[in-house]
Amino acid sequence: MSRIFKSNYVKVGIPKHIKSNAPPIKKPSELISPETDSPQALEEKANSIIEDAKEMYLRIIEEANSDAQKILENAQKESEAIHEHSAKQGYNEGYNTGYAEGLSKAEAIIQKAMELKQQLDARNINIYSDAETEIMNMVLDIARKVIGEELTQNPDVLISLIKQALTKCAFKDKLIIRVSELDYDYAKENKNRIIMLAEGINDLEIYCDKALQKGSCIIETTSGEINAGINIQMNEIQKAFEYLMRNE
Repeated sequence: MSRIFKSNYVKVGIPKHIKSNAPPIKKPSELISPETDSPQALEEKANSIIEDAKEMYLRIIEEANSDAQKILENAQKESEAIHEHSAKQGYNEGYNTGYAEGLSKAEAIIQKAMELKQQLDARNINIYSDAETEIMNMVLDIARKVIGEELTQNPDVLISLIKQALTKCAFKDKLIIRVSELDYDYAKENKNRIIMLAEGINDLEIYCDKALQKGSCIIETTSGEINAGINIQMNEIQKAFEYLMRNE
């Protein structure tokens, strides 16, 4: 993420707000069609949307920097004109008085220009931050949809989740596995297969938990519980994503 160095803040007059002509960033719900989009189409959309968001951000920054440059150039010109006028006036009314008055006006104009420049800098940071958040949420939403499609088409994903969770179990002799109502029948049918996933399983019970969503899985052992569901893993991915963005 870029670093922006700011001048000291001095408020002069009424702040001027610079309007951007860039279109607003569309939310993921406006871009994704759960009923019609395939996983491949979603991935292509994600890549296209991310590229569009980057291009839009660069246009906004270019526009904002151009506005700031014009403000400073105009302020400098007006300052020089006031200085010249004050110098001429000083010969007629007293050089010191005219120069001091002109210098004060010039400084006020430059300070106001710097204030507007700071507003543009702050706006750039907010735009970049908002764009990052929208892109992150969109990517995570697409990932959840793709995983959901995979769970529907390939129920063996549940077995893979259970196998991964079993590697974290210190005590496996007596286990209770709770799954969603949608996954219960498949888990029961594959009980023997689950027992073969790890050594030392002597007693295994599989329960239906209506509070769990499809793809969720909680394993109870004599030493505690392990939540190995898709939602937990997606939350971990989101935390890692946010950490990378904060420390970029």
